[in-house]
Amino acid sequence: TIGFHYDAMRRAHGITVTCEALAEHYREQLLLNEKGEAKWSYPWPMPEVYVFPNSVVPEHYFWPNLAPHEGVRIIWEGGASHMDSWFPIRHALVKVLKENPEAKFVVFGSFFQWMVDEIPPEQLEVHPWKDYNIYKLTRAVMDADINLCPLVDSMFSRCKSAIRFYEGSLGPRPEAALAARVGPYGREIEDNETGLLYDTVEEFSEKLTALIKQADLRKRLGAAAQKWVLSNRTYEKTVPGLFDFYKETLSRNRQEIFKP
Repeated sequence: TIGFHYDAMRRAHGITVTCEALAEHYREQLLLNEKGEAKWSYPWPMPEVYVFPNSVVPEHYFWPNLAPHEGVRIIWEGGASHMDSWFPIRHALVKVLKENPEAKFVVFGSFFQWMVDEIPPEQLEVHPWKDYNIYKLTRAVMDADINLCPLVDSMFSRCKSAIRFYEGSLGPRPEAALAARVGPYGREIEDNETGLLYDTVEEFSEKLTALIKQADLRKRLGAAAQKWVLSNRTYEKTVPGLFDFYKETLSRNRQEIFKP
């Protein structure tokens, strides 16, 4: 299956990916022919690879006027492919929660019981995935203060996008992100400016505790993150470049077809 995928890619006129790490991987694969030789040996030009980042349409998110909540709500959103990202920090999270009873851990999506079995019930809230038709509304009413974005350092993780960071930064009360300094988060979040980044378990614990204790820090980071996302990751900012890429690819293909 992977072989067919790469073969189709080499026959394309243009390829779009969501991040530069993925673009580098595809460019590397493009240079390999069907025999695995590191050269371009096909009778047609090598396709261009364009980075079109995951983007948001703020108008598609409905933000109800929620009443203020008590305590501090910490959200993690993700699927089963993120489970390995929890192994390094799961005990640290439990410890921080026990030391800060005013904090609540909110899970949205897929999870395994071992992620939460040591967390006191009064500090835990679990929500399964919702149909996409109500996903954006559901995400908004989670009403979180802190957006956890753990990620292990692997090729798979380095090729992900920071869409969870974008979505958490929208709305009237943007969340403060705490993310691993890996892949999309390390590239796009500026530490202590648009979010907090961690390299070690100890740093994760320290920075999560700081976010729980300091409302002003959360507010400052959330506001800066929202400004960055609206300036760089809305469809109005990203789609024009994609449109130009399509036009250039179509024009280049026509020139090849109608060569005298």
